[in-house]
Amino acid sequence: MADRIAELDRAREALRRESWAEAYEDLRNLDASLLAPQDLEGLADAAWWLARSDESIAARRHAYERYSAEGRYRRAAYTAFRFFLEYFFQANVAEAAGWLMRAQRHLSEEPECVEGGYVALGWAYAALVRGEPSEAEDLAQQAASAARRFRDADLTALAIDVHGRALIAQGMVAKGMSLLDEAMTSVVAGELSSLVTGAIYCNVLAVCLELADLGRAGRWTESAAAWCRSL
Repeated sequence: MADRIAELDRAREALRRESWAEAYEDLRNLDASLLAPQDLEGLADAAWWLARSDESIAARRHAYERYSAEGRYRRAAYTAFRFFLEYFFQANVAEAAGWLMRAQRHLSEEPECVEGGYVALGWAYAALVRGEPSEAEDLAQQAASAARRFRDADLTALAIDVHGRALIAQGMVAKGMSLLDEAMTSVVAGELSSLVTGAIYCNVLAVCLELADLGRAGRWTESAAAWCRSL
């Protein structure tokens, strides 16, 4: 048993270092009964970074079920939000919306919390895709307010990014691009998780290319390459 606990400690340390291949191998070889829900989330993250999508979804669903069964509704809500992202970026709108509704339902009797900001962010993404940038702007500002209150750097940057894109969609290009640049400063400073770092890079570069802002795209591409080399 002591050996298994030591292996779990090593796996958790690998997750902390974002050594995804090492963490994946360690966690998948451990007895599932030893894994806490957060370990299952870690396994899901490691599998995702290794392009093992089916295994990532299975592990995250197991974590979600455990959080729900234990009454840890805030963590269940955040895990449901992660499922929203998974399906939203696959253009699976129906399943994405279903998971976001689950996240919102988990928080219905919870006090105000940062997870509520992530739910608002999810609805902002959905509004932007539906072609309702004004609604997306309002929701992004709600998410940003929660991020400031609970001091969540990832949520702050994502909310700024969505707010910027909503302004651009309303024709306020200069103001919107200044917000995207602000989001990118957090990326370059290394203040964000790897997941959010990659998401914001992709979003900002896509907007730059769409607007033919090749100078800005080139500068941020250089920064993106530097970030990738640091992994």
